[in-house]
Amino acid sequence: MALEKAISDLVELFLSYADGDGKLSQDELKKMLEKEIENPEVKEKMTKGDCDKIFGKMDKNCSGQIEFREFVMCVGKMLKCHYHKKTGRVQDDDGGCQQACK
Repeated sequence: MALEKAISDLVELFLSYADGDGKLSQDELKKMLEKEIENPEVKEKMTKGDCDKIFGKMDKNCSGQIEFREFVMCVGKMLKCHYHKKTGRVQDDDGGCQQACK
């Protein structure tokens, strides 16, 4: 099933960068973003400062690492924003789509 594959791929993506400890460090997140973002426009605009901001927004419990739960929350928000962009259906509570991991 396509949905099961998408879920499996996201879990594998996280684990492949988490170095076996089940959490992403700031450097691991930066590597993931640099390697896995394929859109050339997004890639071109991304700076180290952007990676730092993304990390800060994802690290909800301020542990200095991104836990899987935090990663899933961010991916969920990105999915929601992608849906709204594709369908044109934007809801009042979606002001954070410019900063999906808010």
